[in-house]
Amino acid sequence: MKEEFAAYGLSESIMYIIGTLKILSALGLIVSIWVPILSIPSASLMAILMIGAILMHMKIKDSPKQSMPAAIFLLLSIIIIIQTYI
Repeated sequence: MKEEFAAYGLSESIMYIIGTLKILSALGLIVSIWVPILSIPSASLMAILMIGAILMHMKIKDSPKQSMPAAIFLLLSIIIIIQTYI
């Protein structure tokens, strides 16, 4: 992970901040099974993080295969947001 963030031009402290936000978002999505009010904020945070990840992959010209996990998580986050409103 450190090498990956260094390739993006990001510091180690940013890596820890992003990692913490991803964990909080994932935990929020799990807890939202029982506390539905958490689904929108958690999915929104995950979507924002995944947009940032995709942009960073594009910045360093990674292959689409390397961006695929972020794209999938972005899509899943958007689905959660849409399903919450239906």
